[in-house]
Amino acid sequence: MRILTTPRALLFFLLAGGAAVAAGACGYPTFGFVSDGTSTTGGVVTGGGGASTSSSVAGTGGGDAATSSADSSAASASGTGGGGPVCAITHKGKGTCEYLPGHECGCPDVTTKCAVIDETTGESDCIPIGASPTAAWSGCDTDNDCAAKTWCDLDLHVCKPICSITADCSAGAHCVPVLQSKVNTPIPSLKACTAHCDPQSAAPCGVGLTCLQDSNSEFDCARSKKTVLGAMCTYADDCDKGLLCIGSGAMFTCEKWCHPADAFGGGCPFDKLFCSSFATAVTYNSSTYGFCVAP
Repeated sequence: MRILTTPRALLFFLLAGGAAVAAGACGYPTFGFVSDGTSTTGGVVTGGGGASTSSSVAGTGGGDAATSSADSSAASASGTGGGGPVCAITHKGKGTCEYLPGHECGCPDVTTKCAVIDETTGESDCIPIGASPTAAWSGCDTDNDCAAKTWCDLDLHVCKPICSITADCSAGAHCVPVLQSKVNTPIPSLKACTAHCDPQSAAPCGVGLTCLQDSNSEFDCARSKKTVLGAMCTYADDCDKGLLCIGSGAMFTCEKWCHPADAFGGGCPFDKLFCSSFATAVTYNSSTYGFCVAP
């Protein structure tokens, strides 16, 4: 028997009784957790004001970009240049604004936010957001959908909080590098929190999302195709909240997560009352989880 724990591909691990777990992702990142610590460089300093700061970066009066930016900032700081508050840009990609937690600056008002506009370099700029931007752990299609201080994970279609260290995230979650959309390479400086969601309730995942286990045994939110209990599935994100895609051969169905494993009950339905464990234990908040089967 195999279980699909992440979207769009197959890798294999052993389940109880010789079954195998399939996990993977077509374009879905394999997170490599890194040690805590901010990733910063000697900051470029620009004048505040979001998109308007691009003129400082581009330079005026014949100066080069770096000189013009520094000169403009110095004038703002001294109160002689007519600019807004100084915005210190410390992330590696530089740009016109700062998105790192506790240091956000450079955008003119609540209709914009600081975001990475070049995934390769990590360059930032202010982008427009909607009148009712989507909160963390809600679905998204573009980064413009997500509120300030969050990033749209385009693999999972979820707004995630931007972080610098694990302490920026909720209890049990990880602060991991954000990977570029088309390659398995981190965006310089940009990190986001995992959801550390509950596999049964999917909290804190919002409407239309489910909770999946990634390749590092952490649980994260992902957009779901809402396939119901007992229905056939192909990928992990096919199944609705609280369900996983499990089966053997060519037959996979959405079945319920449960806990504690190796016991009756655990949230299982009346026709599949036993919570079966995996050969390699799956834990969430120190409790061992399994999947519901007939006794």
